[in-house]
Amino acid sequence: MPNKTQEYLNLAQQTAKELTRYWENWTDYLTTASRLYKYSYADQLMIYAQRPDATACASFDLWNNRMNRYVRHGSKGIALLDQSSSVPRLHYVFDVSDTGVRRNSRDPEVWQLGPDLVQPVSEMLAREYGVRHERITQQIADICGKLVDSYWDNNSGDILDIVDGSFLMDYDEAGQEFQFKSAAAISITYAVLERCGFEPEGHFDRDDFQAIFSFSTPAAVYALGTAVSECSRDVLRKLRAHKVNTDYIRTTPNGLGTWLAVFDNSGDVAASISNRPDMLPLIDTLDTQGDEMFASADSVIVEIDLDKEIIKRVFRLAQKHGKKVYAVVGNMSVALERRDFLKSTDCLVCNVQEAGLLFCEDYSGKTPVEMADILADKTQAAQIPGMIVTMGGEGAVYAGLTGEKGWCPARKVDVVDTTGAGDSFCAGAAIGLTYGKGMKQACQIGAMLASSVIVTTEAVCPRFLPRELGLDMDPVECL
Repeated sequence: MPNKTQEYLNLAQQTAKELTRYWENWTDYLTTASRLYKYSYADQLMIYAQRPDATACASFDLWNNRMNRYVRHGSKGIALLDQSSSVPRLHYVFDVSDTGVRRNSRDPEVWQLGPDLVQPVSEMLAREYGVRHERITQQIADICGKLVDSYWDNNSGDILDIVDGSFLMDYDEAGQEFQFKSAAAISITYAVLERCGFEPEGHFDRDDFQAIFSFSTPAAVYALGTAVSECSRDVLRKLRAHKVNTDYIRTTPNGLGTWLAVFDNSGDVAASISNRPDMLPLIDTLDTQGDEMFASADSVIVEIDLDKEIIKRVFRLAQKHGKKVYAVVGNMSVALERRDFLKSTDCLVCNVQEAGLLFCEDYSGKTPVEMADILADKTQAAQIPGMIVTMGGEGAVYAGLTGEKGWCPARKVDVVDTTGAGDSFCAGAAIGLTYGKGMKQACQIGAMLASSVIVTTEAVCPRFLPRELGLDMDPVECL
C-alpha cells in the first residue's frame, strides 16, 4: 500500500478515536457534516480531519466542467479514501474557497430556512413523516427520533457486531439499543438544526451528548457516524428543496431544438421544419458523473432514439450499477435502427402507432384483446423483455417474455386536455415496475397518473403518496 494512502488511513483512525472523547469534538464534527450532508460518513470524517471549515466540496472536474470555476493554482486537495476494493485508493475534492470564478461561473446552491419558509416546510415535514408540532425545532427532533427507531430496526444486527472493545460492552443488548438511539437522535437533531441555522450550540450541553461517550472505538464511531449521516441526509434533502433534482442539468446552445408545423384549414400538415436538439453534451455528463447519477437512481428511463453513443453509455452504466432500464420513443424511425438495444431494456413503452412501425404492421382497428395477443407474439419473436403499448381512450396492453400479457382499461374521466397524458402514464408504469409491481399493476398506476393529468389544463401530475399508488412504502423511500 502506498505510504500516502496509509498516512490518510491512519489520519481517519486517529480522528475517529478523538471524535467522541469530548462532546465538543463531536459537535464540531456535526457542524462540518451538516454542511456536507451529501457525503458519506467516511468522506465527512476525512474532510473534517483536513478542512473542518469546508462548506461545499467537489471534484476538480466538477468545479471545472459543471460549475465553470477553476481550482486555484497551489490549492491542496482534500484526500478521500475509496475503500470499495481490496486496495484502498485516494481521490481528491476541493472546497469552494479553493476555486475562482470565470465568466458564467455557477455558485454552489446554499439553501437557507428563512422565517417565511418555516410554516410551509413544517407542513411538508408533517406530510412526509407524519409528525407534527407547533415548534419546528421540536418537530425536527421528533422526526429524527422516528428515523433512528427505523434505522435501528433495519441495522441493529450490524450495530451490535461492533460493540467489542468499546464502552458499549458495559451494557446488555437493551442498554446498547438505548445508548445508540440516544446518541444518534441527539446527533441527527443537532446536525439538522445546525444546517437550518437554528444555532443549536446554545441549546445543548455535555449531558445531552452523554451517550456518545460509549462509542469509544473507531468501529463504534463509524456505526454511529454512518447512522447520523444517512438519517440527517434524509431530512436535509427534503428541506433543501421539495422538487426534482436539477444538479445534472446542462445549458447548451440548441438544447431544446426547433419544431414548427403549419396546418391548413382542414387540419392537415401543410409544411414543417425541425431541428433536433443537440444532446451530445450528455456524453460528457455521463462520462464524468454517470457513476454517481446511476448509483443513486432506483431505475432509468431513456429515449431509445438518442445518439447511439449516449445509449451505449446508459446501458453500460445501468449494467454496472444493476439498474433497470425503461425505454420510450421520441422518433420511431430512428428507434427502428436500435432494435438490438431493445433487447437490453426491461420494458419499452410506446403507443399503438409506434408499435405498428416497430413491427411493420397496421394495428388500426384492433381491439385491446386482439392487440394483447399480437403483442405477446411479437415480443417473443423479437426477444424484447417487456412492452407496454398505449391505445388512447381504450387504455393500454402489455406483454413480456415471462408470459405475462393483458389489457388495462383507461379510467373514465371528463377529459379537458390530453397534454402530458403519455408522459404521466409512462412515469406511473415505470414507478410500478421499479418498485416490484407486475406489468398489470404498473399499467394501472400509469392509468391513474394519466387520468389525473387530463382532467385539468395544467398538464402537471399531482403529488400522490406511495400507498395511494398501491406501493407499500413511506414517502421518504420514494425520493
